Amino acid sequence: MNSARVFPIAFALGLAGLFPISGEVSGRTFKDSQGREIEADLVAVSGDSVVIKRGGRDFTVKISQFSIDDQAFIKDWIQKNPDAEKFRFSYFVDFDAETASSRKVDYDERLQSRPYVCSASVTNRNPGALKGVKVACQVIVEDFVDTRGNRFRALNSGIKPSSGRIQRIQAVAELEEWKPESRVDIDLPFPTEYYVDRDGGRVDNAVSDKILGVIIRVYRGDQVLDEYKKAEDPGGGIDSVPWSDKEVEEGKASIEIKEPRS
Repeated sequence: MNSARVFPIAFALGLAGLFPISGEVSGRTFKDSQGREIEADLVAVSGDSVVIKRGGRDFTVKISQFSIDDQAFIKDWIQKNPDAEKFRFSYFVDFDAETASSRKVDYDERLQSRPYVCSASVTNRNPGALKGVKVACQVIVEDFVDTRGNRFRALNSGIKPSSGRIQRIQAVAELEEWKPESRVDIDLPFPTEYYVDRDGGRVDNAVSDKILGVIIRVYRGDQVLDEYKKAEDPGGGIDSVPWSDKEVEEGKASIEIKEPRS
Protein backbone atom coordinates (compact mmCIF):
# COMPACT_ATOMS: atom_id res chain seq x y z
CA MET A 1 0.00 0.00 0.00
CA ASN A 2 1.40 3.41 -0.94
CA SER A 3 1.44 5.63 2.18
CA ALA A 4 1.09 8.79 0.10
CA ARG A 5 -2.35 7.57 -1.08
CA VAL A 6 -3.48 6.72 2.43
CA PHE A 7 -2.45 9.96 4.18
CA PRO A 8 -1.76 13.33 2.57
CA ILE A 9 1.61 13.39 4.33
CA ALA A 10 4.91 15.11 3.68
CA PHE A 11 8.08 13.07 3.69
CA ALA A 12 10.47 14.31 6.39
CA LEU A 13 14.18 13.79 5.76
CA GLY A 14 16.57 12.82 8.49
CA LEU A 15 14.09 12.57 11.38
CA ALA A 16 14.99 9.05 12.48
CA GLY A 17 18.03 10.14 14.46
CA LEU A 18 16.33 13.18 15.93
CA PHE A 19 13.21 11.65 17.48
CA PRO A 20 14.06 8.31 19.17
CA ILE A 21 12.14 7.86 22.46
CA SER A 22 11.57 5.05 24.92
CA GLY A 23 7.76 5.10 24.58
CA GLU A 24 7.65 4.50 20.83
CA VAL A 25 4.50 2.67 19.64
CA SER A 26 5.30 -0.15 17.21
CA GLY A 27 3.08 -1.69 14.56
CA ARG A 28 -0.22 0.07 15.33
CA THR A 29 -2.97 0.19 12.73
CA PHE A 30 -4.04 3.82 12.38
CA LYS A 31 -7.05 5.22 10.56
CA ASP A 32 -7.37 8.58 8.91
CA SER A 33 -10.46 10.79 9.09
CA GLN A 34 -11.99 8.89 6.13
CA GLY A 35 -11.50 5.44 7.68
CA ARG A 36 -8.52 4.38 5.55
CA GLU A 37 -5.99 2.24 7.42
CA ILE A 38 -2.23 2.22 7.65
CA GLU A 39 0.14 0.23 9.87
CA ALA A 40 2.99 2.31 11.25
CA ASP A 41 5.16 3.06 14.27
CA LEU A 42 4.36 6.19 16.27
CA VAL A 43 7.76 7.82 16.86
CA ALA A 44 7.32 11.37 18.17
CA VAL A 45 5.20 14.50 18.24
CA SER A 46 6.17 17.99 17.12
CA GLY A 47 3.69 20.82 17.51
CA ASP A 48 0.36 19.81 15.95
CA SER A 49 1.93 16.88 14.03
CA VAL A 50 3.29 13.42 14.79
CA VAL A 51 6.15 11.53 13.21
CA ILE A 52 5.33 7.97 12.12
CA LYS A 53 7.67 5.34 10.68
CA ARG A 54 6.57 3.02 7.88
CA GLY A 55 8.71 0.92 5.56
CA GLY A 56 11.90 2.34 7.06
CA ARG A 57 10.83 5.92 6.31
CA ASP A 58 9.66 8.70 8.60
CA PHE A 59 6.60 10.75 7.72
CA THR A 60 5.07 13.82 9.34
CA VAL A 61 1.28 13.81 9.72
CA LYS A 62 -1.00 16.38 11.30
CA ILE A 63 -2.85 14.93 14.29
CA SER A 64 -6.12 16.31 12.89
CA GLN A 65 -5.82 13.95 9.89
CA PHE A 66 -6.28 10.88 12.08
CA SER A 67 -9.60 9.39 13.14
CA ILE A 68 -11.21 10.64 16.36
CA ASP A 69 -10.22 7.44 18.19
CA ASP A 70 -6.62 7.70 17.02
CA GLN A 71 -6.46 11.38 17.94
CA ALA A 72 -7.52 10.44 21.48
CA PHE A 73 -4.94 7.63 21.52
CA ILE A 74 -2.18 10.01 20.39
CA LYS A 75 -3.08 12.64 22.98
CA ASP A 76 -3.09 9.99 25.72
CA TRP A 77 0.28 8.70 24.47
CA ILE A 78 1.74 12.23 24.61
CA GLN A 79 0.62 12.66 28.22
CA LYS A 80 2.15 9.32 29.21
CA ASN A 81 5.42 10.07 27.39
CA PRO A 82 6.62 13.55 28.38
CA ASP A 83 9.80 13.07 26.33
CA ALA A 84 7.76 12.37 23.19
CA GLU A 85 7.71 15.98 22.11
CA LYS A 86 10.88 17.11 20.39
CA PHE A 87 11.72 20.56 19.08
CA ARG A 88 14.11 21.97 16.50
CA PHE A 89 15.07 25.61 15.96
CA SER A 90 17.88 27.37 14.12
CA TYR A 91 19.54 30.56 15.31
CA PHE A 92 21.52 33.50 13.97
CA VAL A 93 23.06 36.26 16.13
CA ASP A 94 25.12 39.31 15.19
CA PHE A 95 26.33 42.38 17.11
CA ASP A 96 26.81 45.72 15.35
CA ALA A 97 28.42 48.81 16.90
CA GLU A 98 27.32 52.24 15.82
CA THR A 99 30.18 53.84 13.90
CA ALA A 100 32.20 56.63 15.50
CA SER A 101 31.39 59.00 12.63
CA SER A 102 27.68 58.84 13.48
CA ARG A 103 28.21 58.97 17.24
CA LYS A 104 28.55 62.25 19.09
CA VAL A 105 31.51 62.06 21.46
CA ASP A 106 32.30 64.65 24.11
CA TYR A 107 36.05 64.37 24.67
CA ASP A 108 35.82 66.60 27.73
CA GLU A 109 33.91 63.83 29.51
CA ARG A 110 35.64 60.80 30.99
CA LEU A 111 32.56 58.60 30.76
CA GLN A 112 31.65 57.71 27.17
CA SER A 113 28.97 55.49 25.68
CA ARG A 114 29.02 53.22 22.63
CA PRO A 115 25.62 51.99 21.34
CA TYR A 116 25.23 48.50 19.91
CA VAL A 117 22.46 46.51 18.25
CA CYS A 118 22.01 42.77 18.74
CA SER A 119 20.31 41.20 15.71
CA ALA A 120 18.88 37.75 16.47
CA SER A 121 16.84 35.41 14.28
CA VAL A 122 15.11 32.20 15.36
CA THR A 123 13.48 29.87 12.82
CA ASN A 124 10.93 27.18 13.63
CA ARG A 125 12.38 24.00 12.09
CA ASN A 126 9.63 21.75 13.45
CA PRO A 127 7.34 19.99 10.99
CA GLY A 128 4.25 21.28 12.82
CA ALA A 129 3.03 24.68 13.95
CA LEU A 130 3.67 25.70 17.56
CA LYS A 131 0.94 27.57 19.43
CA GLY A 132 1.19 29.91 22.41
CA VAL A 133 4.98 30.28 22.40
CA LYS A 134 7.34 33.14 23.11
CA VAL A 135 10.95 33.82 22.14
CA ALA A 136 13.00 35.63 24.81
CA CYS A 137 16.39 37.13 23.92
CA GLN A 138 18.80 38.33 26.64
CA VAL A 139 21.93 40.28 25.80
CA ILE A 140 24.54 39.71 28.53
CA VAL A 141 26.97 42.55 29.29
CA GLU A 142 29.67 42.56 31.95
CA ASP A 143 29.16 46.06 33.30
CA PHE A 144 32.51 47.45 34.45
CA VAL A 145 31.62 51.13 34.21
CA ASP A 146 28.72 51.67 36.59
CA THR A 147 27.98 55.11 38.00
CA ARG A 148 25.19 53.64 40.16
CA GLY A 149 27.63 51.72 42.36
CA ASN A 150 31.22 52.11 43.43
CA ARG A 151 32.74 51.04 40.12
CA PHE A 152 33.09 54.55 38.76
CA ARG A 153 34.58 55.77 42.06
CA ALA A 154 37.05 52.89 42.00
CA LEU A 155 38.11 53.86 38.51
CA ASN A 156 38.62 57.47 39.56
CA SER A 157 40.91 56.28 42.33
CA GLY A 158 42.96 54.26 39.84
CA ILE A 159 41.68 50.83 40.90
CA LYS A 160 40.62 48.70 37.94
CA PRO A 161 37.95 46.12 38.92
CA SER A 162 38.68 42.52 37.94
CA SER A 163 35.03 41.80 37.16
CA GLY A 164 31.85 43.73 36.60
CA ARG A 165 28.23 43.09 37.44
CA ILE A 166 26.15 41.09 34.96
CA GLN A 167 23.73 43.32 33.06
CA ARG A 168 20.83 41.73 31.15
CA ILE A 169 18.87 43.51 28.42
CA GLN A 170 15.87 41.52 27.19
CA ALA A 171 13.34 41.46 24.38
CA VAL A 172 10.39 39.05 24.14
CA ALA A 173 8.34 38.06 21.06
CA GLU A 174 5.00 36.35 21.72
CA LEU A 175 3.41 34.19 19.01
CA GLU A 176 -0.11 32.81 18.99
CA GLU A 177 0.90 30.43 16.19
CA TRP A 178 4.41 29.84 14.89
CA LYS A 179 4.29 28.17 11.49
CA PRO A 180 7.01 25.80 10.26
CA GLU A 181 9.99 27.59 8.66
CA SER A 182 8.75 31.03 9.75
CA ARG A 183 11.32 33.27 11.41
CA VAL A 184 11.34 35.66 14.35
CA ASP A 185 13.70 38.63 13.83
CA ILE A 186 14.67 40.72 16.87
CA ASP A 187 16.78 43.89 16.69
CA LEU A 188 17.65 44.90 20.25
CA PRO A 189 19.62 48.15 20.77
CA PHE A 190 21.61 48.54 23.97
CA PRO A 191 24.34 50.88 25.27
CA THR A 192 27.80 50.08 26.55
CA GLU A 193 30.00 52.48 28.52
CA TYR A 194 33.73 53.00 28.74
CA TYR A 195 35.93 55.18 30.91
CA VAL A 196 38.55 57.44 29.34
CA ASP A 197 41.67 58.04 31.42
CA ARG A 198 43.74 61.15 30.75
CA ASP A 199 47.34 61.41 31.84
CA GLY A 200 48.77 64.67 30.56
CA GLY A 201 48.43 64.63 26.79
CA ARG A 202 47.82 60.89 26.63
CA VAL A 203 44.26 59.56 26.37
CA ASP A 204 43.60 55.88 27.13
CA ASN A 205 40.50 53.75 27.22
CA ALA A 206 41.06 52.66 30.82
CA VAL A 207 38.20 50.18 31.07
CA SER A 208 34.99 49.42 29.21
CA ASP A 209 31.92 47.26 29.47
CA LYS A 210 32.30 43.84 27.88
CA ILE A 211 29.63 42.17 25.75
CA LEU A 212 29.66 38.51 26.74
CA GLY A 213 27.01 37.38 24.26
CA VAL A 214 23.36 36.44 24.06
CA ILE A 215 21.06 33.78 25.51
CA ILE A 216 17.84 32.90 23.66
CA ARG A 217 15.02 30.81 25.09
CA VAL A 218 11.86 29.47 23.46
CA TYR A 219 8.97 29.00 25.90
CA ARG A 220 5.52 27.49 25.79
CA GLY A 221 3.87 28.62 29.00
CA ASP A 222 6.44 27.86 31.71
CA GLN A 223 8.00 25.04 29.67
CA VAL A 224 11.41 25.78 28.14
CA LEU A 225 11.44 24.19 24.68
CA ASP A 226 15.01 25.16 23.82
CA GLU A 227 17.91 27.37 24.92
CA TYR A 228 20.74 28.76 22.79
CA LYS A 229 23.89 30.67 23.75
CA LYS A 230 26.23 32.63 21.49
CA ALA A 231 29.41 34.37 22.67
CA GLU A 232 30.38 37.72 21.20
CA ASP A 233 34.03 36.61 21.26
CA PRO A 234 35.37 33.03 21.50
CA GLY A 235 35.96 32.19 25.13
CA GLY A 236 33.96 35.22 26.20
CA GLY A 237 32.46 33.49 29.22
CA ILE A 238 28.83 33.30 28.13
CA ASP A 239 28.70 29.53 28.80
CA SER A 240 29.12 30.12 32.53
CA VAL A 241 26.27 32.67 32.69
CA PRO A 242 22.90 31.09 33.56
CA TRP A 243 19.53 32.36 32.41
CA SER A 244 17.87 34.61 34.97
CA ASP A 245 14.58 36.48 35.19
CA LYS A 246 15.91 38.75 37.95
CA GLU A 247 17.25 42.27 37.42
CA VAL A 248 16.42 42.23 33.71
CA GLU A 249 16.09 45.44 31.72
CA GLU A 250 13.39 45.35 29.03
CA GLY A 251 14.87 46.77 25.84
CA LYS A 252 13.09 48.71 23.12
CA ALA A 253 13.41 46.10 20.41
CA SER A 254 12.13 45.89 16.86
CA ILE A 255 10.42 42.51 16.33
CA GLU A 256 9.28 41.10 12.99
CA ILE A 257 7.78 37.74 11.98
CA LYS A 258 8.78 36.57 8.51
CA GLU A 259 6.83 33.80 6.82
CA PRO A 260 8.55 31.30 4.51
CA ARG A 261 8.37 31.84 0.79
CA SER A 262 5.67 29.78 -0.86
